[in-house]
Amino acid sequence: NAEYMGVPNTDEVAKMVFWLISVPPLETSREATWAILKDRLFSGRNDFSLGYRFELPEGMKVGTLDGLVSLSDNLAKIDNFVDSVVKKVEKQFVDIDPNAELKCQNKNGDYVNVETYLTTFEWDESRYPYRSKGLQELTEMVQEQVTKMDDDIRAKSQQHNDLKSSLQSAQRKQAGNLLQRDLVEVLTGKVVAPGDFIETEHLSTVVCVVPKSQERDFLSAYEKLEPGNVVPRSAKKFAVEDREGNSVWRVVLFKKAAESFKAKARENKFSARDFTYDPTAAETVIGQRSQLENDVHRSWTSLMRTCKASFSESFIAWTHLKAIRVFCESVLRFGLPVNFVSVLLKPHARFNQKIKESLFNLYAHINKSGITANTVLEADENEADYYPYVFFEMDVERS
Repeated sequence: NAEYMGVPNTDEVAKMVFWLISVPPLETSREATWAILKDRLFSGRNDFSLGYRFELPEGMKVGTLDGLVSLSDNLAKIDNFVDSVVKKVEKQFVDIDPNAELKCQNKNGDYVNVETYLTTFEWDESRYPYRSKGLQELTEMVQEQVTKMDDDIRAKSQQHNDLKSSLQSAQRKQAGNLLQRDLVEVLTGKVVAPGDFIETEHLSTVVCVVPKSQERDFLSAYEKLEPGNVVPRSAKKFAVEDREGNSVWRVVLFKKAAESFKAKARENKFSARDFTYDPTAAETVIGQRSQLENDVHRSWTSLMRTCKASFSESFIAWTHLKAIRVFCESVLRFGLPVNFVSVLLKPHARFNQKIKESLFNLYAHINKSGITANTVLEADENEADYYPYVFFEMDVERS
């Protein structure tokens, strides 16, 4: 279990930014080095940070120097990719459920928040068998797993979005006034009597939506729109009306004049709607929309489960990848035999420079870069090669 030392600073802004560092032993043992780091960085006298042991397992395969150098270059790229997937999964998770709990499953099978997971990190050999696989193989495992998670999330997210779009489209058809909405669920068997809609070889029925203020104009004009082609006194008002007072009427006419009648009706501000009456259509549409609602709910549930599992797995993978990077860079920096102390820091606000000054002073004897703590203003992995210690920043500021 990770060993912790430090006093939480209640004045600091709650930022989830950690520094993962590795240093060579200052004394005869790692424990002695840990004690010195505690005194200099997160004791009551020098309370610059929270600090935790970040233990790596004994017996990780070192491989060859050339292999480590090549792996070091690839690790930075893979780290960026895995970090981007973690953030993508997190965003997807929070987008579909703002109350989502971002947690990771630890070695004991318990779900804990990301800070607890990091600060109590233990290498999970069941996921990443370091005894039988080298660093390159472990890195490839991480990359393959996270790539698959990324593909799965993308596919499930696309499926969910497609279903949502279909449902929204179906819902939009029932929104708005009678001039806009689909009339399938308006003109149902409850308001349409047998014989209201006539469709024969020569006759057809046209539906018009008429504003309340224009009903008289409509009744006096509709037979004249296509003289000789409209059945006299065939206009009938259905018992439906929207909030704006628009109503629905039918007109029976010769089929050959239907399109011309519609055009002239629209010119006179009587909205002729394209509509074919089917007494079973409303039931069909309602059933389809209900099925879409069920499909959207099932896809949402599936996506939620996938996001929860993928966030946990991708964050675990990312943390193990950071551990691999620390091990690789520490061996390259400090040499063999493997002997270093890795520490997770959570700097208090405004104390970044104090921490670096303390580390520079502690390791001035191995600082070959020629720079001093005073020249380094902000922690940055791009500058890490110049530090007399291994340094990685972990941005885990989670929404």
